[in-house]
Parts: sequence; C-alpha cells; structure tokens
Amino acid sequence: MVPSHPVLLATTAAESAPGSVRVVWVASSVAELAAPPGGVLLDKLDDLASKDAISPHIKYSISKACNYLQGTEYARRFGNKGIPPDRQRRLHAALAGLSPEVGLEKNGAWTTKPESEGGSGIAQEFWAWNEKQVQQYS
Repeated sequence: MVPSHPVLLATTAAESAPGSVRVVWVASSVAELAAPPGGVLLDKLDDLASKDAISPHIKYSISKACNYLQGTEYARRFGNKGIPPDRQRRLHAALAGLSPEVGLEKNGAWTTKPESEGGSGIAQEFWAWNEKQVQQYS
C-alpha cells in the first residue's frame, strides 16, 4: 500500500467528496494476544524472512500488528486529506469499507499515540522501515 498512497491521494481522494474514499487496514486480535510486547520488534523485522528464526504463528501475529501500526500511521499522516482509514476493533472489513456509519470522525479509531504525544513512536518507526523496504519499487 505504501507505494500507491500518493496515487490514492492525488486521484481518488482529491476528486471525491470528503469521507467518501476509504482505506481499511485489516488487523486481528491476535496482534494483542500473541505478538511481542509493542507488537513489533523493529530490530528483528529483517529476520522474518528466515524460516527458522521465528515461528509461523508469531510471524502471523507480527504481521497483524504491522497492519495495525501501518493503519495508525496512515491515519496520522493522511487523515486530514479526507480519507478515513478505519480499523475498528471487531468491525468486519466490508462494514468498514461500505457503511455510512463509518466516516471521518472515526479516523484512526484503533490508534497508537505518536511519540510527540507520549507514545512509543513505533508506528512512525515501522512506517520508515516499510518505506525503506519498498523504495526500490516506487
């Protein structure tokens, strides 16, 4: 998603009514139940490609935590562009994507605070790591 967000902002969101374009980040409660403390061990992300370094269950949990962090940071960075990225806890993706009850006021509904507001800053750090990973494809 990261490489395409400029296209999304420049086309769909710019040409549509505020709140009518949606970005839904699907996470899972497993991110809270089985991922490492904080959701993601940033210094271990490069080890996830190894078959032996981390169990498949933990990798899945980390991937769901990464979805959550990516969505949180997307909401912080681009929520003022009229796109409500909504990751409601236990809210089915179709409902989040289509329901008129989900609008701009729900932007970033399942969020972490940025470091400037007392949070850990992990969402911003993960965003930067992710952009570095996809930079060659942009």
